[in-house]
Amino acid sequence: MELSVNNLCNALSILVKPADKDNATGDLHDILELNINNALKSLNISEHDTYALLQTVNCSFSPNSGVRWKFVCVSLYILLSLKKCLSEKISKCKVKEQPGEAQQPSVDILSVSQQKTIRTCLQFVISMGVLPSLLPGVGISLAARSTSAQKLKVEELVILEKYERLSGVTRGLVACFEQPSLRSLILVQHLGDLVAALAQLSFAPLKKPASVPASSASSSSSPTASSSSKQDSSGEEFVMTPELWGRLQEERSYFKKCFLSLINKLYQPLIIRELILLHGSARSKHGVQSSPPTWLKRCCIPLLVQCLIKPGGVSALVRAICDTSCDIGTDWSKLDTVVKVILTVHVQHAEQYYKNICSQIVEMLNVGDRTQSQLYTTVSLLCMKALCTEKPLMFERYVLDVLMNPLLLCCNVSRHGPTFYREVPLLSQKVSSTPLEAQEDCIVVSEDEFSKSINSLHKCFVTDVSTLPPEHLFSVASVLFLLHLKIRQSASHLKTQVEELLLKFLSGCNQKQLHTVFNAFLFGDQVEGMLEVSDRVEFAFGSSGGIEVKLRKEPNKDLCSEEAGDCLVELLEKGDKKGDVTNSLFVFLLRLLSDPKSDLALLESERSKLNHELLDMEDAVILNIVGRSERNIVAVKLLAILAENPSVHDKLTEDPTHVIFFVQYLLERDANLLTKKDGDHGPEDHDTESLFMILMVLSVVVNNASARHINWEPFKRLVEPLRIIRDNVMNEELKMFTDEVCNKIVSHGIVQRSTTPRMCSSATQSSATNKPKNERHGKNLSHIEATGVKRNTLSNSIKEEGACMKSSVSGKGQGKSDSKKESRCKQALFDVCDPLLPVRGHALIELAKLISSSDKEAQRHRNQILRIFQENLKHEDSFIYLSSINGLAVMANVFPNTVIKALVEEYEEMRSKRKVTDNNNSSAELKMKVGEVLVRVTKSLGTVIVKVLLVKKKRTRSMRRGRKEIIKLQNLWCEVQRSGSTI
Repeated sequence: MELSVNNLCNALSILVKPADKDNATGDLHDILELNINNALKSLNISEHDTYALLQTVNCSFSPNSGVRWKFVCVSLYILLSLKKCLSEKISKCKVKEQPGEAQQPSVDILSVSQQKTIRTCLQFVISMGVLPSLLPGVGISLAARSTSAQKLKVEELVILEKYERLSGVTRGLVACFEQPSLRSLILVQHLGDLVAALAQLSFAPLKKPASVPASSASSSSSPTASSSSKQDSSGEEFVMTPELWGRLQEERSYFKKCFLSLINKLYQPLIIRELILLHGSARSKHGVQSSPPTWLKRCCIPLLVQCLIKPGGVSALVRAICDTSCDIGTDWSKLDTVVKVILTVHVQHAEQYYKNICSQIVEMLNVGDRTQSQLYTTVSLLCMKALCTEKPLMFERYVLDVLMNPLLLCCNVSRHGPTFYREVPLLSQKVSSTPLEAQEDCIVVSEDEFSKSINSLHKCFVTDVSTLPPEHLFSVASVLFLLHLKIRQSASHLKTQVEELLLKFLSGCNQKQLHTVFNAFLFGDQVEGMLEVSDRVEFAFGSSGGIEVKLRKEPNKDLCSEEAGDCLVELLEKGDKKGDVTNSLFVFLLRLLSDPKSDLALLESERSKLNHELLDMEDAVILNIVGRSERNIVAVKLLAILAENPSVHDKLTEDPTHVIFFVQYLLERDANLLTKKDGDHGPEDHDTESLFMILMVLSVVVNNASARHINWEPFKRLVEPLRIIRDNVMNEELKMFTDEVCNKIVSHGIVQRSTTPRMCSSATQSSATNKPKNERHGKNLSHIEATGVKRNTLSNSIKEEGACMKSSVSGKGQGKSDSKKESRCKQALFDVCDPLLPVRGHALIELAKLISSSDKEAQRHRNQILRIFQENLKHEDSFIYLSSINGLAVMANVFPNTVIKALVEEYEEMRSKRKVTDNNNSSAELKMKVGEVLVRVTKSLGTVIVKVLLVKKKRTRSMRRGRKEIIKLQNLWCEVQRSGSTI
């Protein structure tokens, strides 16, 4: 009878049919027997008719066999018949197909009910044909799957019977596996059982026969495994004959071939998952842990390694352990398992294994699948970090060099020997392989390769997930900095990533490393371990917003120290939030200028040895030009910029040691120059401007130290050079300033400051502005000279006030002189000499408030305050000017004649005085404000002002001014008369 798919599926349905309601309490033996007979009857065959097909898979049963085994054999017969029937239908369909016809649906498609019936049949086959024959610890036992399985009576079988049943069922399943429709049903639920059966049939140790020499026996034999197979369940000892041993070896070769074919053909994440479960997981049986046997672990490890070293093997392992639902934030145990499996070496050639694995780890950083990219990146970074810790040489050779290959192509690495950089191409090899005529337009690194390298490095060193130590960027730090120098003002998409890489690298360096890095970045010094960018390559912008590396036509260096300094400061201002690297740069520049080996120090030492009788003026000028090299100019410029950084201020306040060393060097230099006996140049020729600046910096540090109670021990080394400068300097203001700073250090900040530091600060600020090299925003020479004249005049007028205040303070008790808190008037008189215009303007406003509130101390110094207001009328800043005007208006009751004359003169000569610095709108606004102040004064004084105005009116007419000025003065006079009449 010809069998069809429907008939076979109906027979399977009868075979796996559960017990009827009438026979629900029947024995399993009776139910299986009934179903077997009904199924064979539906097919019109007998048990004898199944033998021929079952023999093809070396599976058979006899009338004396148990019901369970008969059920398994009949099931296999129907499954093999179904496989044969489906295969014939497919072959017939292929013959009938015409080349031009549309593709027809597959004829081997099974219905849902048929698939369900086949799955149920496979469960019976596995449960009664495979699982009872597996050794303990191999696969998942039936008892671990179902609690009802414990009620089943265990069949008493000898060892050889178990082997025959397992091999026959496995052959049948392998045969069914060849049919696509049946293969999918087996893979869904029973792939692990099939893998466990094949592993046992392929690698389980066999007992050696007595006549077989030990060398030809299985090398995987173990005493534990072999002893378990020496006796069967009846207690009789099993005897291995040479004929049986030879047949088993042949079958083992067949099953091993099937096993390896299954591993190579299947979806790799599935087979890797099953091998991992088969190898390592312990199975629970009634609370007792049963671990896999040793031979099983030994056979799984090479198979896993074989899967890993395949292309895409590492990513397949990731998919096998961490499925799509893996949460990176919670499933860290899975990720650790993946890393452990990948980095554990089980082969003899470890370096070749690492080379293969590391190449896949690097590729995982740039996986195109967006849904899984984060998972792959995380696993890749975890592997890199573990490899960096455990195998640093393998990490640098096969991971780091590969990631940095585009950057290494920009460097000269020929002098570093064969240990490193041997797995990647170098610039010398690239150039030698390029013809001479093509070298001009030769692209060393393409735009895509360079962008990929920067993106990979950014993921490795900047991202929040298990970043690598930033010191590994040390070798290519100069390349990254020159790249940043190229693109920092462009719209390149690599700009942010390069900035973050540099900031991450700098923040990970210690103080000593930072100083060497700064030397390389700013001045191009060669540093051990840091590669130098070749002068034969250059960075060029690509068409997609990236960077490509080209060969130069002529060797050249791109580094400009001044531009590099600006670039470095800009980078730190943008990204150095804590300020540690910025403070390290500040300390580095201080040490650079105070280093005895620096050009500036050499210049000063040479100056001290000069004999001006032998050298003429030209030699001295040449020596000065040579001494002030580019390095020191850049250092001074950067120091001037960093001195305004708030983070540097905070760090110096916490630890002023480095500034003290620098100030000590400068003070000792000036002290040596002042004490030097030279007939041509005496102490009066000393450069007081630089000394003023040094003392200003020291004064700020000392004041901060006294306010924060910092250790005064480092300051003691400054006392001796300060005393030498105080005793030898000719400038009186500088002498007083030096004496005060010295007294503050000796008394730990207890000595009360005098007016001299403020006055010196103003003078120093004025003199410092005469140095165009150190100022960031220069002014013209005429403006500087005019400002210097005004400030000198102001300083002379303040001297009287300082003397008056000094005499008044000296007359008070000793207890008051020790008080650190100053009065409002005294503080305002200090601030009025401050170099900062806002501070000076607020001091003028404060003095006006004190006069208007009849402050006693302000009334005592009203003459000096009047002179301060008068001097500041000449200031070009409108804020200072208007503050002085308002101050004079307040003092009109005390000095009416002086105040009114000054106000009227200012109002009359407003246009001529403000025309140079202000525009028309601002000049008109100032005139309105001065006129308003003048009207307010006339209202407060009344008829007293009439006499003064009459004199000014006659004087104005006699000067024959324009008609407009006369009209304005007449209007002012009318306003004064109206205000006088109201009073």
